[in-house]
Amino acid sequence: MAAFPLTNRRARQASLPSLLSPDTQPACPQHPERAVHARQLWLCAWFPALPLEAAGHREATPFAIVEDHGARRHVHIACAAARAAGVVTGMGLAQAYALCPHLKTQTRDTTAEARRLEMLAAWANQFTPTVSLQPPRALLLEISGSLRLFGNLENLKARLHEGLAALGAHVHVAVTPTPLASLLLASVGQTAEVLDQAGLHAELRRLPINALPLQPDAIRYLRHTGVRNFHDLWRLPRKSVARRLGPTLLDFMDRALGLRPDPQRGFHSPPRFTTGLELPWETDDADALLEAARQLLARLIEFLRAHDAGVNRLQLDLHHAKSPPSRLRIGTRHATRDAAHLLKLTEEHLHRFRLPAPVLKLRLAAASLQPFIARNKSLFAKCGLQNSSYPLHSTGSGQAFAKGGRQREPGFATCPKQGSSDTLLVPPSSKNPPNLPFSKNPALLPPFSKGGWGGFNNESNLDWRQLLEQLQARLGREAVRGLEVCADHRPERAWRCIEPDGQRSEATANRPRPLWLLPAPQQLNTRQGHPWRRGPVSIQRGPERIENGWWDGHDVRRDYYIAIDTDGSRLWIYRELRKTRTWFLHGFFA
Repeated sequence: MAAFPLTNRRARQASLPSLLSPDTQPACPQHPERAVHARQLWLCAWFPALPLEAAGHREATPFAIVEDHGARRHVHIACAAARAAGVVTGMGLAQAYALCPHLKTQTRDTTAEARRLEMLAAWANQFTPTVSLQPPRALLLEISGSLRLFGNLENLKARLHEGLAALGAHVHVAVTPTPLASLLLASVGQTAEVLDQAGLHAELRRLPINALPLQPDAIRYLRHTGVRNFHDLWRLPRKSVARRLGPTLLDFMDRALGLRPDPQRGFHSPPRFTTGLELPWETDDADALLEAARQLLARLIEFLRAHDAGVNRLQLDLHHAKSPPSRLRIGTRHATRDAAHLLKLTEEHLHRFRLPAPVLKLRLAAASLQPFIARNKSLFAKCGLQNSSYPLHSTGSGQAFAKGGRQREPGFATCPKQGSSDTLLVPPSSKNPPNLPFSKNPALLPPFSKGGWGGFNNESNLDWRQLLEQLQARLGREAVRGLEVCADHRPERAWRCIEPDGQRSEATANRPRPLWLLPAPQQLNTRQGHPWRRGPVSIQRGPERIENGWWDGHDVRRDYYIAIDTDGSRLWIYRELRKTRTWFLHGFFA
């Protein structure tokens, strides 16, 4: 349905029977504001530039969408820069090039337009559950039940315009009590706001007959008979109109005026989200790709809000000209719709990924939607590491501890990254920390308790989970791990790596254990049968015999002791009970 300007020609006055039946003339309600809630109220969002938006046009250069009609190609729609050069809808392509030699064109893609309209319909579900597609360029929203939620109609329209502007959509909005009237008014660019049927009749009477869904021959016939607008048409005899133009036109006009019911088919968005964006040119610049990904994520967030859902798995495909698409998988630990966090994760993945070729198109997909669980924010000031009562420190020897509570209370452990000397410090999982390997350059993470990150409120818990996800996106999932205590007496097997916030067992140590273990026990010198490190080692407590593991081929037979070195360090040493009876250093107490 093309948009045409309103005619200024004054209609001829004649005493002709009305197209409306005398007994169905709409009456003006006494209280229009009550009529809004008693009757339906339809909002039509008409997108005049939908083909341009579906093609991804964002530049200021002249651009037009063209389509074929037999052997002739003509302009379907032109952007503002092309219209300024004289290119208009319906113009032949040769004439358009003559007026604008630098005109860029693209063949109309009705499939992309349909996907764009469906995406907008899914986004509009946040305003009302009743959304109807009106191809090729319009949506209908029944909003009578949503006015109380948004306060009034002006607030709802303001939110609608703001959200569509963020999605890059130009829109004309009309609100009337019937869906067809809203569609007719919006299609000709009228931003009408009619709350009762009496006002509807007055608003529609000025519309040109070009807005009717009639064949060109029927429009020419009406013009030749002096009919220029709806008011002229309504004054014609109904029987004559039905005989000459068919009863469908009468049914259309009655439904537009609310004299007959006009049910609309509701739109139900698919359970998965998919959207794409074509780039103006090939690029391998990470910042340009990130900006394109930001636009796709904005569409995703609006879709999730409309469905009150979240996602924890995203797939970003980067399409190339002559090679298979590159695929990035972005994951979070919990369902989220935090746009800033998802954009940060995407940025980390893009900067780590090596593109095999420049990118032409991006495609974002979210296969599984999950119910979104909102989290209450803290009533008091936000708590973080900078104002926590347990500031973190690291000593030169790699011993990490927390001050502010008990003196030198151990609160961290380190785990070496496999195949590398780099390590990440991960929090212990219980009050009695497990025996863990020692490392020199730990990266610090906050203390963890069974209920979450210890010493932080719920809002900070979310922040730390997001920090973990960003670290895993930057360093890889295998480089950031959590630790769990295992029910095993052998120190080197009393812990294992798990997901940082995974489910932890209830196993706890009931004997004094050091927080830091060496990656491998170090053999000590002996003098006259006694262990010797920097000097003589003084045994304070022990022995504790550990004789275990015969069933898995890693059996140990040791006597463990707590000892003091000459510099005051508390050591955990053991003596082999086999033939060598050698002394070994296995760990350090804080």
